[in-house]
Amino acid sequence: MNKLLNLVPKKYQYMVEVVEESCGVVEVVLKEGYEYDVGSSLACYERGDPDFCNADGTESEYKIKKCIADDISFTVEIPIAEWRKNH
Repeated sequence: MNKLLNLVPKKYQYMVEVVEESCGVVEVVLKEGYEYDVGSSLACYERGDPDFCNADGTESEYKIKKCIADDISFTVEIPIAEWRKNH
């Protein structure tokens, strides 16, 4: 079980292949046939980014979850053959 999957809202988890973190960067990889609206199946979020921190500079789990949810909400489903050609 992917422990970081909790960063993705349950209603979108079926679209996610894996959520990984390395050196403070969270990567959300979508399954075949799904792309973010920018044409990629990978999105990265740097935990130390000011957009994901509280006013005091501490990391905010809530803010990163909200951004992931917002990005996935614009995900599009495309035919597998087209997806494989593009990836």
